[in-house]
Amino acid sequence: MIGTPVSPVSVYPNPVVDLANLKVYLSELSDVQVQVFDMSGRLVQSVARNDLQKGDNTVRLDVSDLNKGTYVVKMVAGNIVGTSKFVIVK
Repeated sequence: MIGTPVSPVSVYPNPVVDLANLKVYLSELSDVQVQVFDMSGRLVQSVARNDLQKGDNTVRLDVSDLNKGTYVVKMVAGNIVGTSKFVIVK
């Protein structure tokens, strides 16, 4: 839904080995696009999650195919964006 507010994204555990949990609060039912960027700004992963419920939501993200390093995750619901950094260790 356009204009759906998104609060900041929490990533845990941080640092991450293979699976990241992304926690976000939504003020209403929303479709969410999850994008992961490396520190050079290159999009390295993109996942869509449909019909996330109002309230707290947790999205599991498999990052086992990404190299160790620091990344930025962006969650988009409509035109509202929440971001956070996380570190992958191997």
